[in-house]
Amino acid sequence: NISTQRHLEPQTYMSSEEPLHHRFFLSFKKILNQDTLTNVALVGVGNMGHALLNYNFKRTNNIRISAAFDINPEITGTIMSGVPVYDMSEMKKQLREQQITIAILCVPQTAAQKTANEMFDAGIKGIMNFTPLRLSAPSSVRVQNVDLATELQTLIYFLDSDKDKNKK
Repeated sequence: NISTQRHLEPQTYMSSEEPLHHRFFLSFKKILNQDTLTNVALVGVGNMGHALLNYNFKRTNNIRISAAFDINPEITGTIMSGVPVYDMSEMKKQLREQQITIAILCVPQTAAQKTANEMFDAGIKGIMNFTPLRLSAPSSVRVQNVDLATELQTLIYFLDSDKDKNKK
């Protein structure tokens, strides 16, 4: 198992017979590295993790959750939404073997930093962090924090601003 595979488009797609918008789309996709399938790990299969497992990343982004990890013995060793769920004790080994370098972190706040440290040791280079904890990470690792409450507050702020503009 490898974490990324190059998908080569047939030459006919780039021929002058293809519509210009289609050739532009394919070129843009290549620039954004979306002509590559990226395998991602999901760490923590609670409520948020389960919702992300059910989200169809491949529909538009060529992203696939290829391994999930949790401590719950009722779900470890099973396949959920087409994804194998491993015990957390297997995380470092599986991340290395599957050459996964990107992970989504959905564990409880109390376990977030310890889990992230294990992920760093396994070679993870990017984390989408759904925990409220701001992780300490090596400079070689990029962490993208996702705070749904802040995103919702931002939306409310802009909606209120739009309302105020419309009153004038």
